Amino acid sequence: MATLERPQQLIWRVHVSIGDLHVDSYAKTTSFEDETRILDKLGICHEFFIWRLLWNGIHPRKPSDLIVKEMLFDRVPVMVCCPKRASPENRRGLVWIHGGGGLFGSPRAHERLCHFIARQSDTVIACIGYPLAPEHPYPAQQLSCYTAVSHFLKNAQDYGVDPKRIVLAGDSSGGTLVASTAQQLLMTKDLPQPCAHILINPYLQCLDVNLPSYQQNQSIPPLVKKEAVRLGTIYLSGTTAGVNEIMANAHVPQELMAKYQK
Repeated sequence: MATLERPQQLIWRVHVSIGDLHVDSYAKTTSFEDETRILDKLGICHEFFIWRLLWNGIHPRKPSDLIVKEMLFDRVPVMVCCPKRASPENRRGLVWIHGGGGLFGSPRAHERLCHFIARQSDTVIACIGYPLAPEHPYPAQQLSCYTAVSHFLKNAQDYGVDPKRIVLAGDSSGGTLVASTAQQLLMTKDLPQPCAHILINPYLQCLDVNLPSYQQNQSIPPLVKKEAVRLGTIYLSGTTAGVNEIMANAHVPQELMAKYQK
């Protein structure tokens, strides 16, 4: 598998490859997912590199009404957004855990959303930049989120936040990480508990991937069912082994499947 490269390196190597290997001829007959895999196999860039570039988008302008800082919460990168105007009391806090299947996404990709929430609700936003798979194997993402959330809960007042008014929120796999982090926090007695959890289209079960919603949306882009399963196996194990078995629900013993169908 190819290593991740800087944009300048990528542009130069794609230019050379198109001239020598005619990569552009593949693009006419393959999907975008296939094209990224071709670049990976050619050693031009990691399969996920282009996806991450697109996901991050264009960096927004520096907001005039917010203070935005890149910080470390116990060595975990976090983007903190806080309204500039003074507040008579400690503000609400919201920890945002971005989605992307544990493979894509970053605080930068969600920076506009964080600015909007901070501005509209007068809230301090902490967006966690957890490490991505497959470079950082599971459960590095879960451990990093728990570490950052624990730090914020413990030191909320240092950021002008009321520790009793902190919400955990996330989208897609970020919602999944919110759920698992919340479960871990329930077993911690020396930390204040979040006052609410917001899970936006989270991925919460993988026992049965043939439920009605899976069947109805299995061919709906941009994330078709088989690709979702493939990315999930890469996130959890670093490989695509077992994709066909999961698609056929053969990854769970029948007695366990029967237990959770009740």
